[in-house]
Amino acid sequence: MSQQQFQEALAMLIRLPEHNRSNTDEFLAQYQLSAQELKNLQELSSHREVSKFAFKMRKWRFNYILESIPLSLELIDENKLIEFIKDEFDPTHANIHEKKLYRAFRLYLEKHENSSSNNKFRQIVGSVPNYFFDLIKFELLNSEMEFQGIYNDALTINPPLRHYLFETLTLNYSIQEFIGLKKTLVPKDAANLTPKKQKTYLLFIVDEASEYGYQIFEIDNTGVNFLNQARIGINAKRPSYYQDFVDVGLCL
Repeated sequence: MSQQQFQEALAMLIRLPEHNRSNTDEFLAQYQLSAQELKNLQELSSHREVSKFAFKMRKWRFNYILESIPLSLELIDENKLIEFIKDEFDPTHANIHEKKLYRAFRLYLEKHENSSSNNKFRQIVGSVPNYFFDLIKFELLNSEMEFQGIYNDALTINPPLRHYLFETLTLNYSIQEFIGLKKTLVPKDAANLTPKKQKTYLLFIVDEASEYGYQIFEIDNTGVNFLNQARIGINAKRPSYYQDFVDVGLCL
């Protein structure tokens, strides 16, 4: 057993909430620990201060997500969403760095949106409008771009891209237009507003000179496919407006 294994187990034990301390044998089995180390960690797991710290960390993670999706929260019961995060998302994502939390939750929703796991979401949260997942993914990506930014990975060999400081989002509803309208209407009128069902392809790109540190462009499926393929070093058909990518400093 290495000291690193013990430190990792201890760090995770402190971070993880009470659902892990209800079955520490199973949780700690993934680490190479001596009998004495197991005993020490199991005693720690029931310590009041450890429990308090884990509770505070969980609450912080929940608030981090909730504060980024104000419009989505108008459509659901916030306490039920917290229950879903607590039971479904948090147990496997408690060690996510704060700068990756928005992204982790967005990708989690994308992965489960059309799968059987979505049944679990609806079982806990209840019925939601058809555009709900589009809206919450937009808000999460919007918050990620504004508050966390995107890590610029090393470019692949001879790519058409200048950098990786961008994200694409494909939606079934015109969410950006919907949000813009909600901001211009009085609360009474905005409450009855719904987005238009329309396939929408968005490009989020870092722009330090802009007010929020990024810009959003509406493109098409060809553009999304080209950028996503270029990101992994695969050639794809260039969109007719490729020069626009060059003009904003995204492509060569």
